Amino acid sequence: MKRRLVSIDDLSMSDISRLFFELRYKQDACRLPRAPIVMIYFLESSTRTHISFEMAAAKLGAKVISFNSSTSSLNKGESWFESLLTLDAMGPDVIITRTPFLLEENTVEQIQAAIINGGDGCNEHPTQALLDCYTLLEHFDCEDLDGKNILIVGDILHSRVAHSNIKLFQKFKAKLSLLAPPIFSKEMYGCKHYSSFSDVDHKKFDAVMVLRIQKERLEREIGMSDQDYFWHFGMSEERFSKMADHCVLLHPGPMNNKVEIDGNLRGHIRSLISKQVENGVLVRKKLLEQFFI
Repeated sequence: MKRRLVSIDDLSMSDISRLFFELRYKQDACRLPRAPIVMIYFLESSTRTHISFEMAAAKLGAKVISFNSSTSSLNKGESWFESLLTLDAMGPDVIITRTPFLLEENTVEQIQAAIINGGDGCNEHPTQALLDCYTLLEHFDCEDLDGKNILIVGDILHSRVAHSNIKLFQKFKAKLSLLAPPIFSKEMYGCKHYSSFSDVDHKKFDAVMVLRIQKERLEREIGMSDQDYFWHFGMSEERFSKMADHCVLLHPGPMNNKVEIDGNLRGHIRSLISKQVENGVLVRKKLLEQFFI
């Protein structure tokens, strides 16, 4: 049984391959003989991750307890880590946590429950990477992403989604390119970098993932309006029409219409955005069943 999933690197390729095999060929999870207790401790807003974990745990017959930060002792001055230790002392089987802070090794080591990272600051979001990778493997009906070119566009610097996805996509042999304005650029793992759509060969990509601007993490203004950002770096319907005919579109959410993406693209025939949400429940359910409870 796994005790932690803080980084995507905490799962071996054998673990991930087994998880994806079970998802593709044995999707029905069994209800458990004992109802484990899953504690959801989120200190940042979330729709997809929070609710999909609740759905996943409920489908397994687990008892789900969601922490409400607005009515907690955090408002009385208690630190987030002290609250985490308090919840852990109550004896949950699994804690799924999202914080604006880095989940450091010495923090995780003090937790007795199994722990899953639902996003820690700008660092990682491993379960999002799992569901995104699985969505692509399912769509292309393949066992790996060898030969696939993937373009990630947007706020690379602050995106925990990008950081986990780049690691996992490369484990599955994909070729990664990153497109971002200089203020959001980050040198990562030998990826090809672009600073303008005009420099990109649109036709070479098999998939493009669009990221939102992480405005809650910005330390200074980016020097352009939302309208300007959309004009230069947003995925418009016209811009997506220039991609290869087989290129699919992903977005981890939440989507900001006419900032990083045209909201009409969600319903595009080559959009996998709704499929990502659907697979979020499936992947998290199988992850909990197989490794944590």
